[in-house]
Amino acid sequence: MRYRGSYVEMSKANLQTNDSQIRQGSAPDSTDDNGLLNILALQKASGGFEIDTAFARILKISLPHLHDISAKIQAKGGSDKFVLLSTAIVIKF
Repeated sequence: MRYRGSYVEMSKANLQTNDSQIRQGSAPDSTDDNGLLNILALQKASGGFEIDTAFARILKISLPHLHDISAKIQAKGGSDKFVLLSTAIVIKF
């Protein structure tokens, strides 16, 4: 069914619906509880990911151990081996 009102009226209707959902306690989880946003926060401006201590805990591995593993990677160019490893792990996760 097509909405015949204006875009402004549609937006107001959506805002009112969202406002009532929030007051009723059915709002989306906060970013603290949203694992995906926490993972995306690991992304660097250059595009790769860099695992931090909190995410290493989720993986049940120590950050120093990940650094040891990344040191063994043979990469061409001046690539950051830890970022390469982190990115591969985040994509797999």
